[in-house]
Amino acid sequence: MDLLEFRGRSYLVVVDYYSRWLEIMFLKNTTALSVIKKLKAIFSTHGLPDCIKSDNGPQLVSRELKSFLNDMEILTVTSSPNFPQSNGMAESAVKVAKKILQQEDSSLALMNYRATPHSATKVSPAEALMNRKIRTQVPLLESNLEPSSALHYKIADNDKISKIKAKHQCDKHHGAITPLSTLSPGNTEIQYT
Repeated sequence: MDLLEFRGRSYLVVVDYYSRWLEIMFLKNTTALSVIKKLKAIFSTHGLPDCIKSDNGPQLVSRELKSFLNDMEILTVTSSPNFPQSNGMAESAVKVAKKILQQEDSSLALMNYRATPHSATKVSPAEALMNRKIRTQVPLLESNLEPSSALHYKIADNDKISKIKAKHQCDKHHGAITPLSTLSPGNTEIQYT
């Protein structure tokens, strides 16, 4: 979850980590109460999440929002102010939301985003969330709109592979130390103090 300022207007951007379903909600103002009202609308459609991850924006760490989420029994996790990459999915969602809002018909653009297979899961957010493809103006065979029972496993496997690749690239880029080899009895170990 994150806030987005675009062309003088404020939006609440919420992305589901499993399906990559994206919600872009216009905010009349950026108070915690306005954010809570939009979250209630999202929850009324999708149900309550187990956890919400956000940055440390004042509205997103306010007493009112924390109290509301606590009352709903939703765990809150904030990303590190010094390490914004820890909330990378929300940051990516904000970039996607900006591209969607730039379109002449942002509602149509959002529908197309939701119907397009995601690079990590290999299925569309709509298919991951509803177990079916949604019909858009792009021509499709009728048989392609039928739900798949093995979809959950496909999503989980593809997402896991994508995360492993992303972690490997991040570790490689940031020079992460490779894991130490396991010692066996009889191996020599040198300790530095």
